Amino acid sequence: MASTLLKLGTINNLAPGATTTNHWNNASSATAVWYIQAFPLVSSFTANPVQQSVEVEVTRVWRKLNRTSLGSGEFPQPDLEHEIWYVFKNVGTRAVNFDVYASVIS
Repeated sequence: MASTLLKLGTINNLAPGATTTNHWNNASSATAVWYIQAFPLVSSFTANPVQQSVEVEVTRVWRKLNRTSLGSGEFPQPDLEHEIWYVFKNVGTRAVNFDVYASVIS
């Protein structure tokens, strides 16, 4: 069993109360277990006031499996694609910048 940490991207200026939905195409391995997390960034803070906090929540994670046929003929081979979808919500009172990471166990 192997474990990997992947940075999937950065979300900037998510407004208070707003949500964003993103996904990762062709997630591999097909048998892996995924854990998605948001890491708020220091760049979210402004100069004033001195004491500030930002909050972001992972509200939903799901997996989508797409099947398409490759080739032609009597018995075309199916092609399978795994996608990992995730939704984040800013549950704080300030806009937030954050990195998106996936922990992958395969």
